[in-house]
Amino acid sequence: MILSNDSKSIAFMQTPVRILFTILLLFFGYQAIKIESGGYVIGIFDFANYFCFCLVIIFTIIVLIKDVGIFRVHRKLYHFIPSLIGIAIITIVVVKMTQRRMIDNSATILQIGNMPNAKNVWTFDFKKNGHFKLTDSYMLGETLYYGRYSMSGDTVMIGESNYDVKENDFPNKGVIRNDTMFWIKFDTMLVKKHE
Repeated sequence: MILSNDSKSIAFMQTPVRILFTILLLFFGYQAIKIESGGYVIGIFDFANYFCFCLVIIFTIIVLIKDVGIFRVHRKLYHFIPSLIGIAIITIVVVKMTQRRMIDNSATILQIGNMPNAKNVWTFDFKKNGHFKLTDSYMLGETLYYGRYSMSGDTVMIGESNYDVKENDFPNKGVIRNDTMFWIKFDTMLVKKHE
């Protein structure tokens, strides 16, 4: 297929636009993955959790349209790399959203919360599937953190988590006695539910 000079110049002009949209896609994609991997904010500003992800979807569609146009001119598969990056980012974010929803929907076998006058306003929901959800409440909403735990008898050991503050401000091992959770080097908490 012989291309006219006009179609070649249009394809060449689209390259800077594709590069710009690819850079925006990478930037907002990084932000969307970071939001899904860190604490999840619920409250007045929770719409911000989806802002970057929506932009990633929009930029992926734009880049895909541009990539198809360039492919029609040059017939090279590597022109789809920006589109594949966008699709990969969307896939990662959707998988993380699904994992979070699976943790939320799993049955809670142990729930603990802070005692009155504690420095943190936290509630731990230890789920049946070996994950926990930590709710950090504050005036305008709450932030949800997720992680793994193991339980042996009345001892709870926190494994990995996406809590983003210094590690010494986060409990890692505790023992349940009656209706109280005694964390090692951390606040004592009350047991609200225990199966």
